[in-house]
This record gives sequence, C-alpha cells and structure tokens, in this order.
Amino acid sequence: MGLSSLTLFSVCAVLVLFVIPYGLISSELGTTYRGEGGIYDWVKRAFGFNWAVRTTWFYWINVAETTDARGRKLVVHKMAIPDPLYIRDDEADGIDSCVGMGREAGERLAASYANYLITNNRIILPLLDPAKDGDAVALLRDLYPGFEVVGVEAREILLGGGNIHCITQQVPAV
Repeated sequence: MGLSSLTLFSVCAVLVLFVIPYGLISSELGTTYRGEGGIYDWVKRAFGFNWAVRTTWFYWINVAETTDARGRKLVVHKMAIPDPLYIRDDEADGIDSCVGMGREAGERLAASYANYLITNNRIILPLLDPAKDGDAVALLRDLYPGFEVVGVEAREILLGGGNIHCITQQVPAV
C-alpha cells in the first residue's frame, strides 16, 4: 500500500469514525438541549460542572489548534437546528418494522440539517422545519459558492430511520 493510499485511508477513517458521528451526535444533542452553551450545557446537565469545564477546555484546544493538510485552521460554522420531530400515529401505522427497527408513535426522528449530500455541483439538503429551512439553505449557499442548494422534503426518509446522506451511501450485498 503506497503513501497516497494510506493517506486516503486515514482521511476516510477520520471522517467515518470521528467527524460524521460527532456532527450527528452534536446535532441530536443540540435539538434536545435548546439552551445556549452547547457542549458545556450538555455535559453539565449529564455529569456536573467539573466535567463540563474539562470537556469544554479539551474541545476548545482540539478545535482551536486543528488544521487541515495545508496547515489552515479549521473554521466551525453553526447550523440551524430543526425543532424536534416525532412520529405521528398515522405514520406509525404505515411503517413496516423489521428486527431491531421498530417505529412507534411518539418516537423522536433523527432530524438534522447536517445530514446533507454534496454532489458535483449541487447540495441536497433535507427540509425539516419550515421555520428554519431557510437558514440552513442560506448557510450552505454561503459555504458552497457555485453550488445549487436543493431542498428535499425528508420526513418520509426520516421515518425509515435515515436521512439524505445516510440513504445515499454504500448498499451492502445481500
């Protein structure tokens, strides 16, 4: 395995094992705990003040000092968070369940704008909350100049247990 293969493998591993899960977890926590304070607020509620301070410090030094392969500092952009979405009674009645994938009325859906898809010249964004969809579209237009940002109603996809980015990934052989 050559150096370029090892580099590509490392980048993919970091994305799959850290960046994407961390983004989705942060998005989910952000919809659960609406107060300002982000990660500090979440950890303080779960583990107390001391752990919240430590976690915030480690998060800050990690992000503040992290650079890309060219040495440029990372810039973190805050994205809109949709209000929590839950499965309605009429929706729960029409879902085919499978082992480990039951869906019941009142269950919270994994709604996040961070689960968008980047294609050649287009961004496919889940539309989740009419009050916040415009903010998410505007942010992505700013972050991806020259890309067309297309919103797709995503509730049906969420009912299946995924979102835009999730359903466009690898499909295993059966």
